[in-house]
Amino acid sequence: MVFLPWAAIQGKLDSSRIKAPKYPQLEAALIQFISQARSMPVKIPVGTRVLKIQARTIALRLSITNFKERGGGWLTRFKRRNKVLFHKQSGESADVPHATIKAWRTRVLPALLKGYELQDIYNADESGLFFNLLPDSSMCLEKEDTHGNKQSKARLTVLLGSNAHGSN
Repeated sequence: MVFLPWAAIQGKLDSSRIKAPKYPQLEAALIQFISQARSMPVKIPVGTRVLKIQARTIALRLSITNFKERGGGWLTRFKRRNKVLFHKQSGESADVPHATIKAWRTRVLPALLKGYELQDIYNADESGLFFNLLPDSSMCLEKEDTHGNKQSKARLTVLLGSNAHGSN
């Protein structure tokens, strides 16, 4: 993946909303760091704390002495300028090599399904439905106590299934 320097994309952004970075080389290096960490076979999660430490380290290497990443403003502007999102990682799809998936789909699966009609092939999976669970984040007033409550563990296990034909 190739990341363009800020100057190359500057004209494409609404300059009244997104300002140019104060240290474009620092931001380019951070984007490269995120890209490398996320392209490894085991995708390394990059959180806020890691990103701030890496920004400080890169700033020192670039001899930027007045860089301050402590406030949330720099990080917010960096993420907005570079379209960096903070997502929860889920699933285990990164654990299976693509060659294995392709071989399974082209050779193994067709051989297993030979002789069966689509309406006779089913797939099902279970899931937990936490019906009494309240959200774990909330808007709060500055002076308000932000301690949470013990979360309900009441859940209903649901089995969802369908056939390959889509009729059941």
